[in-house]
Amino acid sequence: MSEQMFEGWNGAIVVTPETVKIIYGNQHSKGEGEKEITLESIQSIELKKPRFLAQGYIQLILEGSKKKKGALAAMGDEHSIMINDEAQYKQFEQAKELIELFQHEQKLVSEQNEKGEGWREDVFKGGNGTLVVTPETIKIIYSWLHTRGRGEKTINIRSISSIQLKEPAVVAGYIQFTFQGSIENQSRSSFSAIDDQNTIAISNKHQFEDFKRAKALIESYQNQLYAPQIQSSSTSGADELKKYKELLDDGIISEEEFNAKKKQILGI
Repeated sequence: MSEQMFEGWNGAIVVTPETVKIIYGNQHSKGEGEKEITLESIQSIELKKPRFLAQGYIQLILEGSKKKKGALAAMGDEHSIMINDEAQYKQFEQAKELIELFQHEQKLVSEQNEKGEGWREDVFKGGNGTLVVTPETIKIIYSWLHTRGRGEKTINIRSISSIQLKEPAVVAGYIQFTFQGSIENQSRSSFSAIDDQNTIAISNKHQFEDFKRAKALIESYQNQLYAPQIQSSSTSGADELKKYKELLDDGIISEEEFNAKKKQILGI
């Protein structure tokens, strides 16, 4: 199981995909020791930045517990770690983001189980966000590293006209979605593309391989969705051609695909 540790002034927290472990240092009011908490029991996370003559803190607020307000109250709280400086604060920003990401993934799994085996959601993590793919939609979840800030956006798979995938090299790679009505940055520069709301950055080779699978999965879902529209054998050639023209106008197929089908229908 992967885990990451984040150290503060009077202790540390260790984050895994299922739990958070609070490790108390000798300066903690609890004394040395540790406590493990399940992600599902964490209701919210309070993060306060250190200021002049005042420490900051990260506080895990559990279901049924009350938030301790202020640094003095947090210092005596068993679910809080104090933060001394900017470097520690940046660490705990990442910790908060990671915990919330793992909680979101747990929620997706729970929702998928409720919907039954016929429904699936695949999750792909990038450098500044997460892509969730279902048979009908994709969801882009922006992390705090994304230029859009925290948030999410859902796009219908039928509306996606193309997917651009760039492998990371000296600079980050990316996956970018183009769809009807979108205003994407189509620059070849990775820096420009990463600023786009329909793009997720790719930091390493492992992420690139994951997003190759994501691209293939989305395209397979698109083929399944389009199949009923393009396999009708009872329509006339003119009706068939009209349907493909509508798909072209909607940006669902390219002009080359339309011309190929046109030649096939007309027997050219």
